[in-house]
Amino acid sequence: MIANNLLMYREGDEMETATSDHDKNLRIVLARARETNLTLNKEKVCLRHTEVPYICHFLTADGRKSDPKKVILRQS
Repeated sequence: MIANNLLMYREGDEMETATSDHDKNLRIVLARARETNLTLNKEKVCLRHTEVPYICHFLTADGRKSDPKKVILRQS
């Protein structure tokens, strides 16, 4: 099986809580990858981003936002 992307999120009202949640989830994902012999490309790993592009949008702490490069403005 080939997986192109793994997307993780974190929860918490404070940055410290959210970061701790992220790190806990990351350890779980890495342990599962090790158990199943899933190889990750370390050059492509990005950690602790506050905004990530995903299917023509940006996922942020405030929710999903349109990617300005993908928006077509119609003129009347």
